[in-house]
Parts: sequence; C-alpha cells; structure tokens
Amino acid sequence: MAEGILKLGEGQWGVKDGNLLLDKEVAGNHLKREFTVTRGTDATYVGKDGLIKKASFYNLIDYSEDFDETTSDWTNTNVSVETNSTISPQGINNAAKITEDTSDDEHRIELVFSQTINTNYSYSVFVKANGRDYFGMNIGASRLYANFDLTDGSVTHVQSNGTDFNNESASITSFGNGWYKCTLSGYALTTNGSYVRFTLRNVESVNSTLNYLGNGTSGVYIWGAQLVEGTEALDYQYTNGKEGIPRIDFTDNTDGHLLLEPESRNLLPYSEDFSSLNWSHKVSASIDPNVVASPDGTQNASKLSFHQGSTTSRIEKQIPSQTAGSYTFSVWAKSTTSENVQFEMEIGSASGGTEARTATSDWQRFEITGSVSSGTVNLYPQIEAYSSTNPPIYIWGAQFEKLSYPTSYIPTNGSPVTRDAETCTGAGEAADFNSEEGVLYAEMAALANDGTFRMIGVSDGTENNVVNFYYRTDANKITVRLKSGGSQVIFESFDITATNFSKVAFRYKSGESNLFIDGVKQKASDYTTTDMPSGLNELAFDSGGGGQFLYGKCKAVRVYKEALSDSELKTLTS
Repeated sequence: MAEGILKLGEGQWGVKDGNLLLDKEVAGNHLKREFTVTRGTDATYVGKDGLIKKASFYNLIDYSEDFDETTSDWTNTNVSVETNSTISPQGINNAAKITEDTSDDEHRIELVFSQTINTNYSYSVFVKANGRDYFGMNIGASRLYANFDLTDGSVTHVQSNGTDFNNESASITSFGNGWYKCTLSGYALTTNGSYVRFTLRNVESVNSTLNYLGNGTSGVYIWGAQLVEGTEALDYQYTNGKEGIPRIDFTDNTDGHLLLEPESRNLLPYSEDFSSLNWSHKVSASIDPNVVASPDGTQNASKLSFHQGSTTSRIEKQIPSQTAGSYTFSVWAKSTTSENVQFEMEIGSASGGTEARTATSDWQRFEITGSVSSGTVNLYPQIEAYSSTNPPIYIWGAQFEKLSYPTSYIPTNGSPVTRDAETCTGAGEAADFNSEEGVLYAEMAALANDGTFRMIGVSDGTENNVVNFYYRTDANKITVRLKSGGSQVIFESFDITATNFSKVAFRYKSGESNLFIDGVKQKASDYTTTDMPSGLNELAFDSGGGGQFLYGKCKAVRVYKEALSDSELKTLTS
C-alpha cells in the first residue's frame, strides 16, 4: 500500500520504559515513536494466559535514571550530576556521571522512601568506575550496607546492624564494558531505614572513614537504580515519576487490545474475602475460603453453599450512604461440578431488580447494574440462590462501583480502592504525517454506550487542526470531524454498536474525504471540502487538545501519509 505507515497493535505490541510504542515503517525499516501513558495507580488486565495480572511498578524508586536533585527526588551531597554522559548497559547514551567535589567529607546521593517492617528489600544499581574504583550502598545509615570493588568485580564487605536489618547479602555481576550490577538485600526488622544511599569511596577497607578530600574530577557512572520488595533484585524496571504502565488486555481475543479506562473505585473493602467478618449478612448460606484457583491463578477462590430448601439463601454486603447514580456489582463465578448452575445477583435498594445468571465449569465475570434516582441510601450487593435446591458455586473478585458498566478488577483488602483514570497521548512528530492527505484507521470499541465523548485522532497538538473520529453522546453513534485553522469543515455521525469492535477509516484529501466502517463507505459521494488541517504532528487518544480521552479498547491503529482508494479502504476495514 502506502509508504510511511504508522502502526499500533495488530497483535504486535511494544512497551519500552513504561511507554507504548508506535511503529513507523519506511522502506522496510521500523522506527519507534512513544505514546505517553499516565495513570497514578496500579491496575489489572487479562494476560495472554487468560489470568488476571497487575500492571504495576515494582521498582519503588520514582526516578530510576534521573539522579539530579533539581529534576528528581534524589538528594546530592558533595557531588555533581551530569545526565546522559555515557553509554549505559542498555546500549544508549543515558547513564549519569557522578563527580565528587573538593570537600573533605562524604560524597554521596540518597533517596528517602517509606520502609515497611518485616519486609525483605533488594537495592540494585548499575555502576562503572570513572576515577573512583570503590563505592558503598546503604539502606539506612549503618543499618544495612555493602562495599564493592569495581576493579575486580568483588563484594569487599556486607553487614547489617542486626537491630534494624538482618539476613544481609550482596552480589556484583559484570555487564561488560566496565559495567557492574551491584545488589544489596536484607530483611527490615524496623521502620528506621528511611533512605537508600550510594557513597563514593577512595579506599577498599570498610573500617576507613567515609570522609575523604575529593579531587573535583573523580567519580563513577551510574544507571538503573532499583529498590524492590523481596530477596531477588528482579529485572530492571525504568521509572520516570511512575507514569502509568500501558495495559494490553487479552479478554476474548488472542491479539490483545489497548485498554484505557476512567477513574473508578471498588467500594467493597474486601474483594476476595467473603467470610462473615466482611460479608456480614448471610441467610442460610456458608463460605469455604481458598478452595480452588481463581482467575488470577492462585488458590484464593471461595465456595458459596446455599441452604437446601430455602429460596432466600444468600450473602450480601451493606454499602452505606451512597448517593444518586448508577452502580454496577460484578463477581467471578463458576460451577462446582461439570453441570451448569443458576444463581441470582441483586443490588438491593436500587432499581434493576434481581437477575438470574448461569455459572458453567469455566470462570466467568457476571454483573448487574442498578440506579438510585435521588437521596442517600444503603445499597446491598448480594448473591443468592436461584432455586430451593441450588447447588454451590465458586466465587471470587467482587466489585461494586459507581458506574453504569463494570471496569477492570480492582483488588481490595481492608478498605475501598480507587484506580485512577489513564490517558495515552502524544506519539509522533511532524515528519510522520501529511497535512494535505492521508488516512486515519482504528479497530476499537467503547467501554459503554453511556453518553461520554471518546476521541482519537491526529492533530497539531490543539483542536484547531485535527482529523479524528469519536463516539458521540448520542446512542451508538460515531462522528467524523476535520478542522482546519479552527474552522470545522466536516461533522457527521453514523450508526454503530459502540461496545462492539468496529474497523473505522477516514480518508482526508481535498474533495475526496470519506469514512469507511466495517467495509462500508458511509457516504455515496465524497465530501467536497478543500480545507485541510495544517501542522499535524501527533497521534493521540484524545480530542487533539488533551481532553475527551478515548476510554475504550483498541486493537489497532494506522496512519497513512497518502489517501487510499475506495477499494483499499474497503479491504482495510472489512
């Protein structure tokens, strides 16, 4: 087809340093452009193996490669920091240089963190000598520390004070070209270790003072600092203020889709514990915990047994003082035998009634939505028997959220938990786009048909020059829009089923613009407009100006620098 195609997805997903990669194909070569994904909290997704996983930062250090105290939360003492000073073990010029000053004192960098009692920690960093051959790593002052020799790749000393830390260990591994990965691990007995520290040393001996007269030129190169819970250092994970990790979800498909969701809060304080302590109201029902493997692959699902001969057999949880709006209760369930089992779900005190569900021998997520029209009420999500002889079922992962549809699972263990909204913005540069002609294509679905604008398009970083399509607030509508210099020249809506995946392509070219949806040209004749947007320089899952984000599921995106023919667009979207 055309040259210079930008591609995302289609079963080929790239994630680097926590960001999502857009692929540009030019003459058989592949260049990468990065979307910035933001989300302030962890979130779950369904992996290729069908199990629920957590997209989270296990690296507790917020800035793993930025050691400059003016741009990160590291503190520099009697040293200077120069970023992007040499080639790191990653093979690019992104390692920092730490240089001592001429003080007769310690020369170090450190970072404060909140330590948890009775927890194993592993602190690691990549180091290369640059005039200083020895250095030390600490978790807390004189609590857990190790010294390393960069001349022969050895650990010269490791020790804990036995009061704040024990079970100390240290290791050093060569990564070539003078680089070593140095690791320090130990078990925290108290909360006193409030920081991690990296100290330059001028001698090998642990007994010598840390103070020495610096020469103003010596130091080391460092890259990839990491602090994790556990006894293993784990593979290095880049952080830069902990922007959100993109979620590639494989629910109901093998190619995966980018999942983008708004903020939601699981109002149930215990999502996996259905005991009497947490689901306090039981009527002729009993719970056996941790009897089978759940959808996350661990043995933490419960068996819910209904009292035979009682159609009121149920478990429920009161969620007090909820205000007007739509609420959705969801839970995973499956039959305890090879036979299908019916049960019922209900949100008490909310419209929507009781609805029957059928559990099979496979885990499925079931949901029910109800609404409160006014006032403040107590709501009762509940699971109950469908018949007086209802067999037991397995249950796991309960969620109750103030939305008209269920979102990805939010685990809780003692209190409600909020998952922040996420965005995916800003991939590409001016050379990747053609403002005179091109095609924007996506295979996508909305999370719900709930009257929310959801947009995707190419723009100049504003809404003045933009080519996009979006889900309208009208029921099951998608709209095509082209704006040139702030003047909107195309604005028309077409019928779709918003929650189903659709293949949508918009060709923009003077006098030849049109929209194709699932192989069908949406207008018999092309739009006659001659005004095209100028200065296109980015692809984003928003309006072009940073609002009206696309909350939905996206299997694929393409941007062509040339306008395709009708037959090519029909093939692309079929």
